[in-house]
Amino acid sequence: MKAVVLKKFGGPNVLEVTDIEEPTPNENQIKVKMIYAGLNWAELLSRKGFYSWAPPLPYTLGMEGVGEVVECGRNIDEVEVGDTVMVAGQYGSYAQYTLVDKERIVRKPEYLSMKEGAAFTSNFITAWVGLNEMARVRPGEIGLVHAAAGGVGTATLQLGKAMGLTMYGTSSPGKKKIVEALGATHLTYEGFVEELNGVRPDIIMESIGGKVFKQSFDILSPMGRIVLVGALSLKKPPFWNPLAWIKLYRDLPKVDIRSVLRRSRAFMGLHVGYLLADPPKLRRKFNEMVEVCIEHELRPIVRDEAIFPMNRIQDAHKYFEDRKSVGKVLIDPWS
Repeated sequence: MKAVVLKKFGGPNVLEVTDIEEPTPNENQIKVKMIYAGLNWAELLSRKGFYSWAPPLPYTLGMEGVGEVVECGRNIDEVEVGDTVMVAGQYGSYAQYTLVDKERIVRKPEYLSMKEGAAFTSNFITAWVGLNEMARVRPGEIGLVHAAAGGVGTATLQLGKAMGLTMYGTSSPGKKKIVEALGATHLTYEGFVEELNGVRPDIIMESIGGKVFKQSFDILSPMGRIVLVGALSLKKPPFWNPLAWIKLYRDLPKVDIRSVLRRSRAFMGLHVGYLLADPPKLRRKFNEMVEVCIEHELRPIVRDEAIFPMNRIQDAHKYFEDRKSVGKVLIDPWS
């Protein structure tokens, strides 16, 4: 079968489609024919060797997607052959077939298309846990989402509105319409502090790092919460450049505990991948989130131009890394 196996770290050019043996499930695994794989920022960091949660090389990239169950181990009774499921895990979805433990598979909600199912799992659960579990938002509060036109950003805007928040979102000027279409007030990265015109957010979902993080923490309201879900602006510097490593350290999101105490603000970090270690709890949170999404008909954003055949995996990573995407980027393993 065809798969993208990461054998060395580097730019998009290190990614190649290769032939590997089709896997066979053990008694506790499910074999899934992947229809679409979702592309996540964590996979770009993994490709660069800059992601601590990644497994050792070599391994098949890909943390989520949607597909059809084609074989079940004898201890599996949660799903049957022919079921359409969404998968989530540490690796394996950039492939025509993948093996999944039963704890890392859920049935696709019927109201979602296959493309939407592939784009749903990681983005919406990140947004839900960030808003509902970490920040414990309440109707009437003010939310600010950075990188609001991306996968997590568009999910957070939708869930925030459904939960009764007044939403603001930053993006590049070219993505302003998508932020506004989701019911949020558009802000720019360079001027969001001034554009808020004195409004202090109660909750900020932050994924940029550097100056954006520092400014965001400073404008939080008293008893405000900032949830860190990434640091897109940070680049891994060359090993031979110590000044670049110093700059990277300075730009890492961090807070002074005295500042937290003096203004009664909270700083939290969220990495959904590590929550996979507690499957029952994560599944409960996922089911709660799905109920809200069904009630409000919330859907991931997937544009046709952001669906790449697997033999263009290098183009897909470059497209995503260059921040050209709106919503989710998908990989089609069969074209």
